[in-house]
Amino acid sequence: MLLDDKDSLLMRIAKLEAEVERKDLQITSYINRMTINKTERKAIRRQSKTKAVSILGEVGSQSYKKGYRPIFNQIYGDLKEKFNIGSIDDLLEIHFTAAIHFIDAWQPKEPVETPKECILCEEKTATLELDDGSYICCTCAQIMGELAP
Repeated sequence: MLLDDKDSLLMRIAKLEAEVERKDLQITSYINRMTINKTERKAIRRQSKTKAVSILGEVGSQSYKKGYRPIFNQIYGDLKEKFNIGSIDDLLEIHFTAAIHFIDAWQPKEPVETPKECILCEEKTATLELDDGSYICCTCAQIMGELAP
């Protein structure tokens, strides 16, 4: 009688262990499909901003103001390509640390050329090069053309 109870107990323990293992697999599967949360998205953005500052200079500088968009586009584009995602929001939580390290080590594929600043109005992106190598924007060029005799 004691042997039967012992065998029954061992079978029940084995059954419970199998059930726990199955639940663990389900939990692991669920965890591996979780995307990053709001705090982690902010950390990705913060790390990207830090990288942009290291390349372009301080946030208030003209080079940062003019070049931050192309840099962020390159960083996020490369990040999406690396982790095969359509949006930063789709980044899996299990890849979060790797993404932070990726951004930290990231370098632009080609030298970053920040847009030129208009020497006259200093507010618009200059697209027209003058003979002396400086640049002016289209609006200032049009005004200059209207003033010319």
